[in-house]
Amino acid sequence: MVWLWLRVGFAFFSLLLPLVVSSEGAIANDEPAPLLDPACSSMNAPATISGKAAPVDYPEIAREQGATGVTIVQVTLKPDGTVAKAVIVRSASNASLDQSALKAATVSKYTPQCVAGKPIGGSYPFQVNFTATR
Repeated sequence: MVWLWLRVGFAFFSLLLPLVVSSEGAIANDEPAPLLDPACSSMNAPATISGKAAPVDYPEIAREQGATGVTIVQVTLKPDGTVAKAVIVRSASNASLDQSALKAATVSKYTPQCVAGKPIGGSYPFQVNFTATR
């Protein structure tokens, strides 16, 4: 009885499988693969910094005061990776440090977020850790 159920189950399963296994072992169908835009590193990728971030100036007045802290700038990107908007979402509690981080975030180069192989812009959290070194 078990043998009969296994045989019927296998026959039923083979009827439900309309896809063909390609020679590489992946399941293939008749639809063409979606195209990947050159701006995207993969089909679904988060926004990232392109290469290295722009250098951040540690303002001399803040250094003399021993000011430290973390500034996070939320950078909103256009589909071409350019900056549409940059907003401080966490302050270092020092205006000169925040402005320095904002400037570096704005001039840095980015790769946009990609969804289904198409760049959509997206956002990137640009974080700067200011530590006093004397």
